Amino acid sequence: MKKLLSFCLVAAAVMLSASAFSQSSTVSAHKFNAKGVGAKLSLPTTDVVAPKPDPKRGSCCIDFDNWTGYTLYVWVDGEYRGTVNAWDEGSVCVGEGWTTYYVRTAGSTYEWEGSGECAGDFNLMIE
Repeated sequence: MKKLLSFCLVAAAVMLSASAFSQSSTVSAHKFNAKGVGAKLSLPTTDVVAPKPDPKRGSCCIDFDNWTGYTLYVWVDGEYRGTVNAWDEGSVCVGEGWTTYYVRTAGSTYEWEGSGECAGDFNLMIE
């Protein structure tokens, strides 16, 4: 009986960890807030060399799926990470753990933001 119970617990743990590996979320826009978190973020004006990732820390890849007609600027963990063209997608890989993202249109009309535990792959549908 103990072996059966142990097996069931291990199987449940494997199934839960597998479902947490691939996540998906849809976020809707709100008007840009000139006093919000995005007002403090700017696009880089010089070349900045990114530090080499820590090989001991796992990775998490966020796929920004742009379902808007706008060009989007993307920041992850407070760092500018690139541009996603209208009706296109782009990915950013960071270390596992608590991650924040901020996205705004090139003209600063709309913005999206959020945070959460990032592990494995995460698909963020922006509309």
